Amino acid sequence: MRSRGLTSILAVALVVLFALQAEAFRSGKTPDHYTAPRESRYVTIGGKTPVPEKWKEFTSKYDVEWTLRWDTVRDIPHRALLSGLKITATVDQTNIEEACRSFLRANESLFGIKESDLAVSRKTLRGKWYVIFDQEYEGVPVYGGRVHFRVAENGNLLLFGSECFPHVDVNASPSVSEQAAVRTAKESVDFKEETDELVETKLLVYPDESVMPHRYHLAWTTRMRTKSPPGNWLVFVDAHFNEVIHSENQIKFDAVSGTVTGFMLPEFYDETPVEMPYAHETVTVPSIG
Repeated sequence: MRSRGLTSILAVALVVLFALQAEAFRSGKTPDHYTAPRESRYVTIGGKTPVPEKWKEFTSKYDVEWTLRWDTVRDIPHRALLSGLKITATVDQTNIEEACRSFLRANESLFGIKESDLAVSRKTLRGKWYVIFDQEYEGVPVYGGRVHFRVAENGNLLLFGSECFPHVDVNASPSVSEQAAVRTAKESVDFKEETDELVETKLLVYPDESVMPHRYHLAWTTRMRTKSPPGNWLVFVDAHFNEVIHSENQIKFDAVSGTVTGFMLPEFYDETPVEMPYAHETVTVPSIG
């Protein structure tokens, strides 16, 4: 009886699915956006995987061996390892930024953004130079957008990659005041003035990566700490419509239980090890406890 009932349910589900697909086909409507597929976003180029045209153009200018991980959604190099591409004769604190910017200007089509839309946020020397640029749009930081470089002390570029958003297009002048957006953000997390804390608020461009092409929102981004329940909230409020477009509690809650086991000798060294629980084992997660 159970098997027959399950078969009936599956049959009904399939009929409904095919009916919906048929209706979608008959409508002839093409949506402005579609949900971006998450699988296979980053692909390693080589072998049977076709080389992107942008990368062909890049390698035609430089005689260098490479390994490449490509972002197929944004059509940019996510991570490129090079055998050593000379970008400056000498490198130090005074010229490392300009050396990277010169490389960016020469390859703007590869990165899909202008060098002038990048603000340096880090340049440190730890055996090699680590340089990070944050993406901006009309002077407003783009949330999550950045380009990074690794440069050897002899001036050879060893690695670069991009997490920038090409084709950003948004009205960068807010219609909603910071104070109004903060009120909206507080209401969304049940903020209590007597116990909770407003940490910071800043204007950002928020990319909605759940759809293709990406939607971009100018957003007031508010970080708040709440006491009950414990929260470290990041809330994005649309700076034109005063609506919460995304929020997340960066304190994660979960309950985990289990048994730690291992193979041990029951009593004597020549006996066969058997699997049994560890009676006094404690498991910790780094940075959590």
